[in-house]
Amino acid sequence: MKLPKKLWLSVTGVIVIIVVIAIFVLTRQGSGQEFVLDKVTRGNLIQTVEATGELESLDKVELSFQISGNVEEIFVDVGDEVAIGDYLAVLEADELGAQARQAEQALDIAHANLNLELAGAGSEAIAVKMADITIAEVALSAAESDYTHIQATEAATVRIAEIALDTKEDDLANVLASNIQDLSDTKEDYVNAMKSATIEIRAGLSEADQVLGIENGLLNIDFFDMLASADPSTLYHANRYFGFARASRDIAEDAVFVLSADSDDTDVNAAAEFLETALEDSALALLYTHQALDATILEDADFSITDLLALKTTINSARTQIQNEEASFFLARQSYANAIIDTNVAEDNARNNLAKSEQDLIKAEASEASQVAASLAAFEQAEASLTKAQATLGDLIADPRAVDLAAYQADVRRSQADLDAAYARLAKAEIVSPINGKVTNIEIEIGEQASPATSVITVQTIEDEFQVVLDVSESDIAKVSLNDPATITFDAFGEYISFDGFVGTIDPAETKVEGVVFYEVGIFFAEDNPPLELKPGMSADVTITTEQVADVLFVPRRSVLESDGVRYVRTPRGNNYDEVVVDIGLKADEGKVEIISGLIEGEDIIVTVR
Repeated sequence: MKLPKKLWLSVTGVIVIIVVIAIFVLTRQGSGQEFVLDKVTRGNLIQTVEATGELESLDKVELSFQISGNVEEIFVDVGDEVAIGDYLAVLEADELGAQARQAEQALDIAHANLNLELAGAGSEAIAVKMADITIAEVALSAAESDYTHIQATEAATVRIAEIALDTKEDDLANVLASNIQDLSDTKEDYVNAMKSATIEIRAGLSEADQVLGIENGLLNIDFFDMLASADPSTLYHANRYFGFARASRDIAEDAVFVLSADSDDTDVNAAAEFLETALEDSALALLYTHQALDATILEDADFSITDLLALKTTINSARTQIQNEEASFFLARQSYANAIIDTNVAEDNARNNLAKSEQDLIKAEASEASQVAASLAAFEQAEASLTKAQATLGDLIADPRAVDLAAYQADVRRSQADLDAAYARLAKAEIVSPINGKVTNIEIEIGEQASPATSVITVQTIEDEFQVVLDVSESDIAKVSLNDPATITFDAFGEYISFDGFVGTIDPAETKVEGVVFYEVGIFFAEDNPPLELKPGMSADVTITTEQVADVLFVPRRSVLESDGVRYVRTPRGNNYDEVVVDIGLKADEGKVEIISGLIEGEDIIVTVR
């Protein structure tokens, strides 16, 4: 039977409505959350860094400490043969040793607390916690007193350094002002001595001209024919050097008489050179003039022996005066040179003293900041310890819960990690030979300060030795430390043949390869070279074990989320979930992360919500 058109349309509309409702209902029913779960697992975790590199021949190894400090002991001398693992030198490490002992004590306390929790509450445990409260109160009082004392002491030290700096600034200003005045006075004396010598040169040559008659021929008309009659060569030399002296005198006068205390040192030194030449020429001119008088034979009664002796006396006086002026000139020159040196030394000393005072102030301010911060941290720690001791006293009455035990167990693991870290820091104060070889150089002595990455001992190989050189990316280099164990395989021998090694060197300088930053790491073999035919240039694959922990809780890393700096995981609760705050530790290989606190073994956690 054929349905009417209107009825057909009505039936069709109803069917569409039913289909829409069915789709809506089915969609609503399928919109629930689906959880992908995993469990909190206990086991061992390892963190590694993998890299490839090449085998290189090793000629020598330059060794350094990993931390700064004073050298306490050097166990070898140049020429000593050493083996892998031999101790070569150690730093003074009292503080690091104290930290290690403190970490040992903390671990003992953590074990004791765990055992106490396992044993359950008792009168003795309550007494211990009461004693802990008393100790924490005493420690808080002492920390508060220490904090107040350090604040006052460090502030006083900074103030003393500020006063010392002000004094050294004043000293430098005074030295600079005094130097200007001293140099000005000494230069003025120097210039005056030069002018006096120049005047005396002219006077001396005037006296010589009375004998030679070069500039004024009327002065020696009475005895010219008799002059140097016994040795005419003396007159020749006298006339010759008089000409030299007159020329150098004129040059010196032009250079000297324009000088003043404000003249440039270049002009003063140039004038001094001209004056020195003029003094030498004038002295020679007067010498030969005197010799010409000595060679004079009197033949005329108009010029008597008395007249001749008077001329000789005049020339001798002029020579003496020239010599005196020359001595005064050289003395003034030396005084000025000494003044320049003395003022430079005084200025250098004043600047050095100022720089030292600036450094002393910087150190005092740094010390104030660090000491006050450390004492404040100690005070806050003591305050927190007291609060914790008071808070935990009531918990002793209740039976231990699994979550409580997990916290104590986490304290044990954390204390163990702190102890391992303290031992690692202590090891950084030691130098151990990474190879078999001979000590060829020791750059430091007992008591001297050593700096990280500065070579202090060189060990030369005595047999063929090799190292694998890796380029480790900047994202992984922070994980790598000296002496980290490594496993080495070579393409030439296959992946099933491996060798033990360790990190021997880490180059602090970066290397860029196609814009990516790498750091060069040297891997040494743990013992003698493998009994294989190694060749430089062989390709090697290296796995460095940077950290590992045993018997810890862990979860997949992607199950740990973070919000506002707080890490948490989600645990299922019916069709919903709870967010549980956790403390994480080692981020290990295979996407695993250590859980220090917040979860217990076997607990379900949500990896993904679909």
